[in-house]
Amino acid sequence: MFIDFFYLLKRNGLPVSLRELLTLLEALQKRVVEFMPLVVLRL
Repeated sequence: MFIDFFYLLKRNGLPVSLRELLTLLEALQKRVVEFMPLVVLRL
């Protein structure tokens, strides 16, 4: 789920890396942030 999201960000020019993905997953695991589903429209 998050991997697809990160590839979407990368395809659209955002400078994301594996480090950001791992940091997000770690924050979710520690409940520092909450996952809230959002709808992303692909135009």
